[in-house]
Amino acid sequence: MAQFKGSFITRYSFLLPAIFIIVLIKFIYFKKTKHSFEKLKLYLNTLILLLMLFDCINVLAKANKKARLTIASQAELPVCSDCPKPDIYFIITDGYSGSNALKKFYNYDNSAFENSLKDKGFFIADSSFSNYNYTVFSIGSMLNIDLLNIPGNYNGTKDIPVAFDAVRNNRIIDYFQKEGYRIYNYSIFDLKENPPIVKNRMLDFEKNPLKTQTFLYRVNKDLGYHLITTLGFTFLQSEAKKNSVADLGDMTIIDSLTKAASKAPATVPKFVYTHLVMPHWPYYYDSTGVRNTEEKLAKAMFANKTAYVSYLKYANNKLLDLIDKINSNTKGNAIIILVSDHACRECLETDPERGNAELQNISAVYFPNKNYSGFYKGISNVNLFRIVLNNQFNKKLPLLKDSLVLLKKEN
Repeated sequence: MAQFKGSFITRYSFLLPAIFIIVLIKFIYFKKTKHSFEKLKLYLNTLILLLMLFDCINVLAKANKKARLTIASQAELPVCSDCPKPDIYFIITDGYSGSNALKKFYNYDNSAFENSLKDKGFFIADSSFSNYNYTVFSIGSMLNIDLLNIPGNYNGTKDIPVAFDAVRNNRIIDYFQKEGYRIYNYSIFDLKENPPIVKNRMLDFEKNPLKTQTFLYRVNKDLGYHLITTLGFTFLQSEAKKNSVADLGDMTIIDSLTKAASKAPATVPKFVYTHLVMPHWPYYYDSTGVRNTEEKLAKAMFANKTAYVSYLKYANNKLLDLIDKINSNTKGNAIIILVSDHACRECLETDPERGNAELQNISAVYFPNKNYSGFYKGISNVNLFRIVLNNQFNKKLPLLKDSLVLLKKEN
């Protein structure tokens, strides 16, 4: 359909009725005809088998010839034997927009939350950015302190496997393991030797790019909420409710486990990776903590800025509570890194003035010694851990160019 991009024939309003009519005509024809179509059956069966064989070969070839990161050939980070080894809490707040974007595009002043962080001793980087506008790419780059060596600039079948591989085999986790840290993976990703505690349903499809290319997946992703609200397909609403209950349960588990980890005594230092999928859509709560109904979630999905800001306010309270628990349990002696992987993509998708606003994120750090030298205005996520390592672990890593990459959706 790339040749007809933007044409009416690529729209669901044309495709779905056309497919229905064609299938109906074929069904009636085959029902009435007495012809056996043996040659046609043989041809179609052979064609399907060949296509399946081709796909299998293609998948195996990609599995054995994954495009690796440029970091694969880089020297390992040297261990610092005489460095202090404070516990580290790496907290991702998924889809959290930076203060500049919130003011310009949402008419919301987030200074109360940022001032609360500053009162707790945090440093907040001014005008910070994520390097990519999709989660797995952003996390893969951040944890490898390098940009990704991806074949193209698409959130699609060629690039997604590379990004997941980057997350799983990343330099930061490898380094801290060699420093003697115990890794607590309270994220939504699989880390080498550290599988996740919870499973994120959105990422299940992203891990398997073949599924994302199927017609039914795309219809459900693009039109699912219309099917629930406009056509009243209640069975989809039930499925959505089941998924939302599971997602909220996962976030509760992650929050509880992170607090428990900060309280538990340990003979070795801890590196805790906590990934909270909020204020990313679905916007499960309003600012007062009232649970949104499935019908309201469907109607407010993706681009509703009011619902997003309301959920962001709820997220602020949850994040401050989590940080307070960590600081209290560790007596303020742990490093806390609070950063978002990207801003709200969907909220700005149709805004012609958005520019790189979906990359404007929040980036805040807490160091027990309050030494925040090295941070600068406009820092991007790729340099975050470079500065942490330089500042707190006596490394001398050069800073990289703060490149910003707006990945496009694969057609």
